[in-house]
Amino acid sequence: MWISRKELSMPFHHLISVSVIMVYLVIPCVIINAFQVKYTPEIQKGLILACVAAIAVHIFFGSVTTDNIPLEYVFGK
Repeated sequence: MWISRKELSMPFHHLISVSVIMVYLVIPCVIINAFQVKYTPEIQKGLILACVAAIAVHIFFGSVTTDNIPLEYVFGK
């Protein structure tokens, strides 16, 4: 008994369903699995350094690009 290639191919709406499953279920699981590392003091220091660097970059670029906008305008009164 032979099965033709047309019988094996999936209809378009099934392909969309498969891609939705990949995007919403499989890919987040792969990302979470990739970050499963052993917690060590070096990892903690690197995380703290990354957070401090991110805050410093935000402050720097925020002060460079504000064009003297008053803080009341940004945060309200």
